[in-house]
Amino acid sequence: MDEQAKNFLGNAEKGLKIEKDSLRVSQIFDWFEKDFAVKGGIKAFIKNYKPDAPDLNIKANLPYDWDVNGLN
Repeated sequence: MDEQAKNFLGNAEKGLKIEKDSLRVSQIFDWFEKDFAVKGGIKAFIKNYKPDAPDLNIKANLPYDWDVNGLN
């Protein structure tokens, strides 16, 4: 699971894209924000798996690809 989280956040098209003034993350982080709060929030989750990520504002607006679930 840890390896999959690292891979997900390492993919700028799916999990985490570092921009000049923000971290763009998957919409999943918005949809399930309460689940991440239990572990300190989205920033804490990201730092756990990508410690080199800069401390910027988070925008949960990377589109989620539903094709990976076979729903499209």
